[in-house]
Amino acid sequence: MKNKLSSNTGLVIFLCWIGYSVATFGRINLTANIVNFTNVTGVPKTEFGAVGAAFAIAYGVGQLVNGVLCERLNSRWILSIALILSGGISVVVGCLKSIVAISIFWGLNGAIQSMLWCHVIKSISSFGDSKSISKGLVIITTTTPVGTIAAYGVSALFTFLGAWRLTFFVSGGMLVLSGVLIALFLPAASGEVGKKLPISRKNSSFVAFLPSLIPMFICAILLNYANHGLTTWMPNLLNEYYDMPEYFSILLTMLLPVVGMLCGITAVKSSERIGNPIIASILFSAIAAVGVVVSMVFMRVSVVFLMVGFVVGTFGAHVDNSIYTAVLPSSLKGYLGSGMLAGVIDAFCYVGTALSSQLPAILIEKSGYESFLASELIVCLLFAVIGTFANVMLNMCKRRFDEQKK
Repeated sequence: MKNKLSSNTGLVIFLCWIGYSVATFGRINLTANIVNFTNVTGVPKTEFGAVGAAFAIAYGVGQLVNGVLCERLNSRWILSIALILSGGISVVVGCLKSIVAISIFWGLNGAIQSMLWCHVIKSISSFGDSKSISKGLVIITTTTPVGTIAAYGVSALFTFLGAWRLTFFVSGGMLVLSGVLIALFLPAASGEVGKKLPISRKNSSFVAFLPSLIPMFICAILLNYANHGLTTWMPNLLNEYYDMPEYFSILLTMLLPVVGMLCGITAVKSSERIGNPIIASILFSAIAAVGVVVSMVFMRVSVVFLMVGFVVGTFGAHVDNSIYTAVLPSSLKGYLGSGMLAGVIDAFCYVGTALSSQLPAILIEKSGYESFLASELIVCLLFAVIGTFANVMLNMCKRRFDEQKK
């Protein structure tokens, strides 16, 4: 059985990588076309922000539900069906003009795509030894940057050609194709590798660590507000302040996910070097704050320094996202179920995503981009303060938990 599992590891990782990269493309393409929606269709920023909020809320709630149901369902068929349905929705949205209809279908897309992540992790964890699984998880962390680059690149191409709605048809076709490939070739997952904590122990651990988990969840909301907010609203800022063509501002935005390719490795290595993931996240929140300040200072002066500020700010926030959704849960596996914790944290991250789709739109409409960047700076500083409190409480909870075990 061991040899069979090892021989399947590469295939599983490849199919999961393809599926989740395409899924990222499918959900980012709407964000990549925010300039087109606001300029071409005349939809106000506040209304368009509701579309992203609908997706994020549905996705976040779905993460909680699917995390609980994951072990009871067949991952191959769930992944396949979810990808095919998401592809169909992408095609439908590409034909719609009503903001209400788009919001409904994009919210449904969020609920469907929330099925994917937990089953991707389950599938990879079911094959190979711990070393190959670790390599697989590192590879999977590249799916979001790759999918984001694809979404912005294809959007820029079709925007340049004057047919930006074709982006949704391309992503829809790729989603359906990846779903079919997974249905045909993904081996059935045999379950989670390794020993599982008893359910009763998981529940008691969760309650015991709740004083430290609550500030962690707040930090998860804050970091994704900063991260997603910068990525979402940069094309509009570049377009309005520097009168750039829509496709050019989208191409510039692609610099951010290129930097994001390094964030997963940076999160792991920095946490190992410092020896504490939360302290590492505080450091990178300070780096993000510096990037935001640079953007604020040079926003009306230099597009080059503006871009440098955005890249630095997004890099810091992106590393924090990797720390909180992957490194931190893994570091607590001796105390809590790491899969459960990763799912819950990711759900709170999407609360931040929902806020970053709506709140900046309101701030920009009323007070301009200065107020939006000010909110980003405040969020970075709050993250550092609350993260410090979370670290203190976590150390206390660990000591208390260890004493009770003796």
